[in-house]
Amino acid sequence: MQEIQLVILGLLADRDLYGYQLVRSFSRGNYPWSPAPQSVVEDALSTLVARDLVSLPGGQARDLKPSRIRFAITEEGRSALREALTAAWEGVDRGASGLPLALALSGGLPTSELERILYRRAERLEDLRDETARIRDEWLTSEDAPAGGPRLLHRLVARLEDDIAWTRELVAAVQQEGAQATLPIGRPKVAPTAVGEAVGAFTFVLHSHLPYCRMAGRWPHGEEWLHEAAAETYVPLLDVLYDLRDDGIPFRLTVSLTPVLTEQLADPLVREHFVAYLDEEIQAAGSDIPRFGEQGEKHLEYLAGFYREYYERVRHAFVERFQGDIIRAFRTLQDEGYVEIITSAATHGYLPLLSRDASIYGQLKAGIASYTRHFGRAPRAIWLPECAYRPAYVDDDGTVRPGLEEFLSAQGITCFFVETHAIEGGRPVGKAAGDVAIGLYGAVQRNYVLPVSELPATDGTTYEAYYVVGGESGLTSPPVAAIGRNDRTGQQVWSADWGYPGEADYREFHRKDPESGLQYWRVTGPGVDLGAKDLYHPDWAEGKVRAHADHYAQLVEDLLLEHRDDGEGFPLIASNYDAELFGHWWFEGVEWLGEVLRRLAASSVVELTTASQYLAEHEPERLMAIPESSWGSGGNHWTWNNPQTDWVWEPIHEAEVRMERLVALYPNANGALRSVLNQTARELLLLQSSDWPFLITTGQAGEYATLRFTRHLERFSQLADDAETHGPAVDPRFADECYAYDNVFPDIDYRWFAERQGRSE
Repeated sequence: MQEIQLVILGLLADRDLYGYQLVRSFSRGNYPWSPAPQSVVEDALSTLVARDLVSLPGGQARDLKPSRIRFAITEEGRSALREALTAAWEGVDRGASGLPLALALSGGLPTSELERILYRRAERLEDLRDETARIRDEWLTSEDAPAGGPRLLHRLVARLEDDIAWTRELVAAVQQEGAQATLPIGRPKVAPTAVGEAVGAFTFVLHSHLPYCRMAGRWPHGEEWLHEAAAETYVPLLDVLYDLRDDGIPFRLTVSLTPVLTEQLADPLVREHFVAYLDEEIQAAGSDIPRFGEQGEKHLEYLAGFYREYYERVRHAFVERFQGDIIRAFRTLQDEGYVEIITSAATHGYLPLLSRDASIYGQLKAGIASYTRHFGRAPRAIWLPECAYRPAYVDDDGTVRPGLEEFLSAQGITCFFVETHAIEGGRPVGKAAGDVAIGLYGAVQRNYVLPVSELPATDGTTYEAYYVVGGESGLTSPPVAAIGRNDRTGQQVWSADWGYPGEADYREFHRKDPESGLQYWRVTGPGVDLGAKDLYHPDWAEGKVRAHADHYAQLVEDLLLEHRDDGEGFPLIASNYDAELFGHWWFEGVEWLGEVLRRLAASSVVELTTASQYLAEHEPERLMAIPESSWGSGGNHWTWNNPQTDWVWEPIHEAEVRMERLVALYPNANGALRSVLNQTARELLLLQSSDWPFLITTGQAGEYATLRFTRHLERFSQLADDAETHGPAVDPRFADECYAYDNVFPDIDYRWFAERQGRSE
């Protein structure tokens, strides 16, 4: 029986309930079951009615809205509930996920039966403890004992003893108060001991990226994208991570900062504009306070004050705590060992669709040079833009183009991430299948009928890393590993149906006040029109953050225990997201991240890690040929190359070839000509950004993206014309004008784009 069906039966075992009351039970309160949208609850009710486990008493019309129907449990339903609860109580596996439900729904069992089950559970736990202790003692004196085995069994014995004491406590509560006793919902946690070992590893992978928009317009499109993301995601995230550090929490996570984003966040002008933006938001919220006060809107008046305080805190953190330097603040966390910062292609160019290997090399070379300059070390891992990978292949002219892992290996990069189906095979799942509730990716599924790439099934698993073999040249030196996105944990945030951000009490992203632009409303419920949204209550949302953090941390533990038991060595969960989902799209998401990290850092089951740390300690044991894929909708390249965007690729490919010709024409330029050629290379990188076709496809900022693409193409073309026409006598003034706007990658070398078709070095 599905969890949601069990919960409904348990709720109805106490009294009849209307549909709206059941829906509310899955959207409100700190319950030990997963939240669910109204449509899922109604589907579960329909199934239970069809199976005669739930009835509609009083001859109600079945064509009423489910929210207005009164539901009751049948005798068959009570029997099914008792069976499910009994099975949950009789399980003694620490990773069993049914116990929290059994605790919450204990009223579904008669007192005598519940007391008997609990006694039997305690006895079984004692038998299991004694047997485990016996094996542990034998292993302590045996030369054939598995490595780490005695330590693992010692931890299991400690857990079992704690579970026994807890179960006895439940027996006492039931004897005193009956089956309706208020039982302790939270299972006891066993603190990590000196001899305990985690059974698997976990890392958040937060991909931080925005297109190049420095001095490229303001609201609704332009540099304000940077300001919003910094105010709602980057600074709050740093605040939470520094709080964890200061509290002595030994957290670890992996953060991708794309080179083009890093260059912008480090830019003095962007930093100056960001402070001005915060001052504007503080003023806007401050103006709303008397406006709402005069209207007698007490709660709106409170919320305006809430936002004023929020932006004042962000300003103080940015200016005082981080000295106005977001990038240096991230660097400090990496230098202290809490975070691994990974790189990406320079401007997030979509590498599989670039026609020249010189451009792939140049995107990676410029990105790595930028990373080294800002973080004082070379990167070890990379986020391939859009998780887009292609293996080696033979071009139309017979040239064997290297797989992307060969370019990475040549630059010293030894790890990248791919979408789930690239490892497991089959159809795309989760995000790549279009099941996205928040962020720009959701618009793709809404606007198009997608072609889907179905890959051959494999025996691969995202709980394991693999060395990549993408061509006949075999394993690269150094070898490059691929890590797949874990879909089960990922969908707790991404999913349009049951992701946490759809919680009714979380802040609504899309509705904004017409005067100040501030967001004063909550999600309210699935499918609720923007105009019908209720007002936001931060205190309501706070309780949901803690409940969802509890649920997620337990899910991670359960999954790692499950896959440990499957004999998969030391499994890894890499839970990959766009960083901007947290705080910007999901307002409470940054706080949720911090709460999850606190819980997992205290877990004796989970080892928090980073991508490179995991690979250093657990070298891949298997090789895999990764298929061409991405994490875009459909799992392929369609989001970036479709009938709406195919027009951008011909000028990009022409510019790639022209850049190679310029390098061949002037292999060692100096002075003004070198400045012009370097700026030409910058404009090529900006032209190749995957953001322009992406924004055109999503329809979120299509006209703006077209304008930006065209502008960079025009600048590239004029600079190339000047260099070809005038050579060493070229006038650098136009290049200087372009640099005033497009000043990324100050150490770029145009010769990185020398012709190298068929070569990765």
